[in-house]
Amino acid sequence: MTLNGQTQELQRIIDRQLISTLFQPIVDCQERSVLGYEVLSRGPYDSPLHAAPALFQAGEQCDQVISLERACLGHAWQILQSSPSIFALPVVENDRPLGLLHKWRVMEVFSSTYERSLNQAKPVDSLTARDALVVEHDEPLEGVTQSLLEDDLYYLKQHFIVTRDGRYMGLGSTRSLLRTMTQRRVEHAKHANPLSQLPGNVLIQREAMRRLQKNEAFTCIYFDIDHFKPFNDVMGYGEGDEVILSLARQLCAVFDGDTDWVGHIGGDDFVVLPWLARVRISSKTSI
Repeated sequence: MTLNGQTQELQRIIDRQLISTLFQPIVDCQERSVLGYEVLSRGPYDSPLHAAPALFQAGEQCDQVISLERACLGHAWQILQSSPSIFALPVVENDRPLGLLHKWRVMEVFSSTYERSLNQAKPVDSLTARDALVVEHDEPLEGVTQSLLEDDLYYLKQHFIVTRDGRYMGLGSTRSLLRTMTQRRVEHAKHANPLSQLPGNVLIQREAMRRLQKNEAFTCIYFDIDHFKPFNDVMGYGEGDEVILSLARQLCAVFDGDTDWVGHIGGDDFVVLPWLARVRISSKTSI
């Protein structure tokens, strides 16, 4: 495509507002839930500038970046107005997330005739919130939840950006994340050992199967306490429970990595599923 043809095609797309927006769901297959959506601005399907890289490269080559971003902003505004379930759109440059375009911010600016006239010619970057929480795709959900809750004492962000090696991957929903974490905690409480509150037999089997299905090597370590029954008979169940809780605390303190997993079979029997054995087990410990 010649530069002149590219310029004419780009101008046609901008003048006729032919920008299309594609929402690609980010799915957690294990939880069977949609975590968020990746939003991409594209040209018309029958255009050589359909793909996002070609469209924005043409904008740079034809010195039409601001006009193109204005068209994308206008289309984003239409989507935000017509879709009550969408509260933010990600702003990305060269696969790197810049921030979020919040629905409330766009509505605030465009609801006033004066503000609309003042801002409609500005690029989308001018309305982008750069305080968005950005997390890597493999960060544990507990860590993401903690970051969201600690980020602002007065305002809980509705979305967070997910990246892979710093490159934009998708948009996560805080509501979906908190719902997932609540479901996990309810499930954990249902099958937890009543004394230690560590995962019990059902969750131990489930975690072991999950790791086996991933077809990756991992270590399984079994712990019990020597001569526990005579101790329990002589000292009583109260002292016995304290010894069990002490072992539970020590195991959780030693195996505290993101991929370490401690379960309580029952009584003085525990199992640990780390990806790698990070401690030496004495010869008297049952494995």
